[in-house]
Amino acid sequence: MKFECFFLLVFSFSIFCFSQSVDENNTFYQEAIQQIRKDNGKSIKIYEYLINNAKNPEQKINYELDLIKIKVFVSKDIEALDIYFGIQSEVEELDNTEIKDKYYIIGSDLASYLGFKDYSEKLYKKVKSKDEKWLNSIHHKFLDLRKDLSVYSNTKNQIQSELNANVVIDSLNKTTNDVERFIFLKRLKTYYLTTNSLEKFADYNSQLTSLNERLNVEKRSARNHLVNKLLEQNKLRIDKEDKNIQTLSIIFSVILLGFIVCLIFYKKKVNTIKTNLISDKVENEILIKLETFEKNKGFLNQNITITTLAKELDTNVKYLSSILNNVKQKSFNNYINELRIEYIIKCLKEDKKFRLYKVSHLATLSGFASQSSFTTFFKLVTGTTPSVFIKKMTENED
Repeated sequence: MKFECFFLLVFSFSIFCFSQSVDENNTFYQEAIQQIRKDNGKSIKIYEYLINNAKNPEQKINYELDLIKIKVFVSKDIEALDIYFGIQSEVEELDNTEIKDKYYIIGSDLASYLGFKDYSEKLYKKVKSKDEKWLNSIHHKFLDLRKDLSVYSNTKNQIQSELNANVVIDSLNKTTNDVERFIFLKRLKTYYLTTNSLEKFADYNSQLTSLNERLNVEKRSARNHLVNKLLEQNKLRIDKEDKNIQTLSIIFSVILLGFIVCLIFYKKKVNTIKTNLISDKVENEILIKLETFEKNKGFLNQNITITTLAKELDTNVKYLSSILNNVKQKSFNNYINELRIEYIIKCLKEDKKFRLYKVSHLATLSGFASQSSFTTFFKLVTGTTPSVFIKKMTENED
């Protein structure tokens, strides 16, 4: 039924195009953008139709640039990259500064969203317009989306009530878009943590962790895809500049070597690139050992350090740090301290005698070296102090 409705829509639109002005056609184009939150698949098909039936090259490229934004929104980053690089030659051949600026802005935002700051800045330097209002209207808020997809960033549009939470849960159950699911799950996790609904918090936190791991795999694939595209560009540029095989070989080797050096340097700045240096087999082995470490509550050891843990897991600090940063998306200290807080919260929930202990004793039981560090991190995770948390938990049960 959806399939038939879509083609009825396309047929109606084809008649509409022949009888309406360009301005009216643009109105339909803007409406297609808004469809993304109602029906991702329909919006994409409408855009594909618009691209195939564009009145001129400028209109076609404008549709394709907006389709890039939609592809990112539905977590199809690789497809977005393919469209971006696929229209590069068409954009460069156009004598249209505005479209070229739009192309470079979206490319810069996309590169920054994927974590390639240097390449992002390189693209943005090509933008000629100085009209800040127009420039801001072109930005797709890729950076905002990147923040939304970070597990530990602050949640925008926080849920304020149970009624609001039920609306979000209904939206979560209806959407098939992983990006929207991620944002909904993060909002629900935050809400139920602040309301001390620990069972619901644990449920949505578990779902969020699972989805986060899958999106991280997709994001790493997209980053690798971008690297491959840049390498292809370098090769094409070299082929165009010099037909001589010997000269081509020398130039390409120098550029490739320089690119590899840049990647190594960039790796030190962006932790996500480090994962590519570890084989899947080694990564899985370390993750399994980390799971055993967590089950055995090794994090309760006050003297544990990243060095001692790496030795215990039979790996090195570099690999362990990379996996914690990229897979767990946490620093070593945050990883250990969050496990400790989750542990003590579970104890407080399951055994009321823990609620009678002094905060200093709870700090010691959870592996913290001092009460102050325990209180600080407890408040960072739960949003309140241990004493207030215990008081609210007791009152809710009464």
